[in-house]
Amino acid sequence: MSPPALDPALLDRLPPELRGPVMAAVEAQSAATRAEREARLRAERDRADMAKRVARLELLIAELRRVRFGNSSEKLPADMARAARS
Repeated sequence: MSPPALDPALLDRLPPELRGPVMAAVEAQSAATRAEREARLRAERDRADMAKRVARLELLIAELRRVRFGNSSEKLPADMARAARS
């Protein structure tokens, strides 16, 4: 979401010596807002990429456990399975 645009009618009401500094402040705020948005989007993409990596690694670990220990290593004893469900 972009910050609201500066109303030119309001800018015209300012004394000429304040128009430049006000415009500079508005432009700086807009640049900061854009930079924050871009950083947030990058962080969200990075988080999604890391979640995919974690899921892939978890699958690899499960596969390695099956190769090393067989399928039974991933099964809980009946009493532990019942306790986990409740």
